Amino acid sequence: MRSLILATLILTSLAIAGEGRRRTVAASPLLPDVTITFTDVTAGTGSEAALDTGTIAWRKRGTRRDATITTRMFGIRIDRRSGDTRGTATLRASLDIFDPRCTVRIDGVALGPAPRIIELHAAVGSVTMHRLEIEVPNTVPEGAFHSAIHWEVTTE
Repeated sequence: MRSLILATLILTSLAIAGEGRRRTVAASPLLPDVTITFTDVTAGTGSEAALDTGTIAWRKRGTRRDATITTRMFGIRIDRRSGDTRGTATLRASLDIFDPRCTVRIDGVALGPAPRIIELHAAVGSVTMHRLEIEVPNTVPEGAFHSAIHWEVTTE
């Protein structure tokens, strides 16, 4: 009788312990429906990862300026993974990393931490041209600065 009670207690405790565990389910992350590809106008190459802005250097050109402004033209192509090119998309940009020593603009729109509309009705499957402008005051000491643009796209 004593071994029956002991066996019942062990089985009961194992059953309770088993009910308390959660099942672990492995899942792969969902891929986004759309992709953004950056096209370097000067090099004619594309990348889904980054656009190299190069070195920003101030050169005196006769008149005194308070800031160095570097501009770069680039293209953005919005594609659906399915290959469907119907419809339009809204493109927004914001700064993931904000460096107060410089101003970053896309098509004249100053970027900050909140997303700003860059392109309202971009055709899916075609390249739209944009202008990146980085303004650094001449009072900023020489050295690297850190800014990162976050891009968002929604399709219609």
